Amino acid sequence: AVFLGGDPTFPAIFDGPIRRKICDTYSSPISSNLMLDCVTAEDGQNYSRSAIEKWFQEGGKTSPMTGLQIGTRLSDNIVLAQQAQDFLTKCI
Repeated sequence: AVFLGGDPTFPAIFDGPIRRKICDTYSSPISSNLMLDCVTAEDGQNYSRSAIEKWFQEGGKTSPMTGLQIGTRLSDNIVLAQQAQDFLTKCI
């Protein structure tokens, strides 16, 4: 199978309106991968845990979304992660 962004949870079969819905709502703004392990950062934005942790590990000290200074505290966003999982389940 071919995957978008190298993410096996984001098959390339999703195209058109489905892909836009995923991109707008459930994909990480850093990696474009589906946020099945979603966290909210101190900037109030939602990210894939692995993507934002990598951002910080590589020296990121500003928000990837706003460019403003950001701390490294992350909060689980279980609701959005479950919504992403539910959406994926409905589409497969």
